[in-house]
Amino acid sequence: MKLKPTHYKIIAKLCISFAAAHIVSSLGQHRSIFELLTLKAYYIALFFSAFIAFLLLEMVALVNELLDGWYPWRYLWGLRLVMQTGMGVFVPLVVAFSFAGYYYHLHGYDILQTDYFPFVFKLVVPYVLVVNLYCNKDYIKLPWESVPEPLVLDKQLSSADAENLVSASEAKTEIGLVYLESRACLAKDVFNQDTPWPYNTINGSLRALSGDEYFLAARGLIIRGDLIESVKQDKKRNLLVMLKPPFSKEYEVSRHRNRYLRAFGDKNNMDWWDKERKNFRQ
Repeated sequence: MKLKPTHYKIIAKLCISFAAAHIVSSLGQHRSIFELLTLKAYYIALFFSAFIAFLLLEMVALVNELLDGWYPWRYLWGLRLVMQTGMGVFVPLVVAFSFAGYYYHLHGYDILQTDYFPFVFKLVVPYVLVVNLYCNKDYIKLPWESVPEPLVLDKQLSSADAENLVSASEAKTEIGLVYLESRACLAKDVFNQDTPWPYNTINGSLRALSGDEYFLAARGLIIRGDLIESVKQDKKRNLLVMLKPPFSKEYEVSRHRNRYLRAFGDKNNMDWWDKERKNFRQ
């Protein structure tokens, strides 16, 4: 049976967790690895440490996914840094300390009287930091990485252009929206036709697109601002975006991103935003 990408990710996480657990479990031991493999206590410590390591991986990944929607680096980098430090670093460290304290308590020890802080905790901290850095690797420019340049658009798409579209084969392909579907990052051009897209994450796509032209409408949706024809609220006060023809589908803006849509329209003088009334045009 062929493994799916998610299965490979789980296997990789388990390998990382057990590797980190082995380092912690063998820390300070004067026995060889072969001697440790004969001890029951080693396996107990190994599996408990692997559980904590795996839990921290999943916790940081979940926190990062939530923060990408609530406090995106692109728009709120200062607040995101504070939240990332608090929720992505300090909270997992507290969880790791709590589980370790419980483990020592089961064996009749006070964690404060053990070598947890002098030795083990010094390994847990860089472990959590590295996981945070990996989860945010799309926003970190490494010296060996080639960062994609923003896509340059010729001009905004006017209403007249939208109503009198030429064939896609005769026009330069421009990205209309980028979206996630079945964990794949896909794109459509301004003619609502599927078009090749080289980036496999929303974060990577955001980096490649101009912040003055494109808007992160939801965790898995990026929209070109001048393609928006109108914005309205539903009965639950959610914002619904209607795009210009040939698009015919309404797209819902995440509730926590409503104010960013307003700020985007005001900053870029979009025709669907009334700067004087500070509201969407009807």
